[in-house]
Amino acid sequence: MVVRHVWGRPCHLAPPLLVRLSLDDRVGRRVRLATLDEGSDVQARVGGDFSPGFEQLIDIPYLAEPQAGESCDRKGPFTAFVIVGPYSAQRKLSGSEVGCFRGG
Repeated sequence: MVVRHVWGRPCHLAPPLLVRLSLDDRVGRRVRLATLDEGSDVQARVGGDFSPGFEQLIDIPYLAEPQAGESCDRKGPFTAFVIVGPYSAQRKLSGSEVGCFRGG
């Protein structure tokens, strides 16, 4: 996911804005995402100085299911829903655009 300064004057985000992300598979089931706090949908915080053209990248890792023999490769498309402070967006993603986190 990319959070980008699109227009306007440079700004400073303080305090940082929460990033909330959910991901649905091709039949509309919610995909379990790796989170900072168990059970929370908060993936990260975005803050600091943003000038025109500045971007912050945030990975979208899902949790691999604990079933034996399952591959980390999931078939898309997925639909990502993102809220960053007062801003929101959604986008279709292919399976290769979603990372996998096995824990550790």
